[in-house]
Amino acid sequence: MRRFIAIVFATLCLLPAAVFAQDSKLIWDLDKNSYLDVTDLGFRFYYPSGWVYGTGDNGIAIAKTQADLDAQLDGDNNTLPEGEVISILGIPMTALTDLGDHPTMDQLADFAVKSGKITETDRFELPVMARRSIWVVGENSLGRSGIGTLWQQNGYLISASLGGPDAKTIKNSIYTWGYTLASVIPLNAEDLGTDKLSSDLSQFTMNYPDGWTPDPDPGQSDTIVYELADDINQELAKVDGIFLSVIDSSLKDLSFPADTKVEDLAKAMNTSFGLDKTVVPEEFVFLDQPALVASGEIDDGSGGKRGLILTTAIVGKNAVVFVLIAPTAKRATEFLPTWAAMLQSVISTATT
Repeated sequence: MRRFIAIVFATLCLLPAAVFAQDSKLIWDLDKNSYLDVTDLGFRFYYPSGWVYGTGDNGIAIAKTQADLDAQLDGDNNTLPEGEVISILGIPMTALTDLGDHPTMDQLADFAVKSGKITETDRFELPVMARRSIWVVGENSLGRSGIGTLWQQNGYLISASLGGPDAKTIKNSIYTWGYTLASVIPLNAEDLGTDKLSSDLSQFTMNYPDGWTPDPDPGQSDTIVYELADDINQELAKVDGIFLSVIDSSLKDLSFPADTKVEDLAKAMNTSFGLDKTVVPEEFVFLDQPALVASGEIDDGSGGKRGLILTTAIVGKNAVVFVLIAPTAKRATEFLPTWAAMLQSVISTATT
C-alpha cells in the first residue's frame, strides 16, 4: 500500500500545472473492489466507486449513471452523455499498417488525434505502468471535451480517455484522471516484496518479487537478486530460475560519448548480449527518462537457450542497464508483467 501511495503521489506531482485547476482535488474515489480486468490488453483498471460499466463496438465505457452509459454505447450521435464518461479501447497494432512497421508513440498519438477528429489544445507525457504514454487534451467533432491517454501494450495501441460536456469539466477532472491512471496495474504480475535493489550512483530503489534472494556478496547484494537461492554462484547453464543484475555506470567508464542517445546505447547493449537484430524494443520510462525494453532469446554458452529482458536507460551522465535472464524465452515473456510492475515501483532517492 505504501508503494502504491508513493507512485500515485509522484504521478500527481508531475501533472503539468497548465492543464488542471489551481485548487486540484480528487472528485471521485477509487476502492479495491471496483475494477475491471482488461485481459486482452493486460491490465487492471480501477474505476470510480459507484459508477457503472458496459461494452460496445468502441470498447469499454464507464459512467456515473446508467443513462450516460446507455448514451455512450448506443452509437447514436444525437444522444450524448450529459456527464463524464471513461472509455477504454485497444487497437491491434497489426491494423495500423499505414503507419509503417514500427510507428513511434508520437506517430500513434498524431494518428489518434486525426482519426478521432480531435481539436487538440494540449499534449504532455506521463508514464502508465512505467510505459511511455502520451496524454492529449481537446474537443471532438461532437463538441465533447476530453483527455485521452495513449500507450502500447500486448500488441495494442491502448486509449483510455475521459470525456465530459465541456473544457472546464475536464480541466477540473485532470488531477483525478491522473490519480486514476496511476492506479492501473499490469495483470498477472507477481507480488513484490518490501526488499529493494538500489543504486547510489543514479540514486533509485526498485522493489523485487517477494521471496527473491539478494547476492550474499556485500559488493553485489544491492545489484543482483535471484528467484531461487540455490542459483547463487551457479554457472548460467545450471541456473533454474530468474536472476536480475543491474549495470549502473557512467557513460564515460563504458566508453560511450557523453551525448549518447538511449536508442544508440540500447542498440549496442542488445548486440553485446546477443539479442536478435530484429527485436524491436518497447518504450518505457525510468526516473522520468526514456527507457527501452527488449526481450528475446540468447545462448547460454553451453548450447542451450535462455530468455532475456534487457532494459536500457540514460540518467544524467550514467548508463543504467537491467539484465534479467530467465530459464526459457517463455518464462521471460510470462515475467514481463512483473517486470513492468518492478519498473513501476522505482523511486528516486535523489535529494533536491
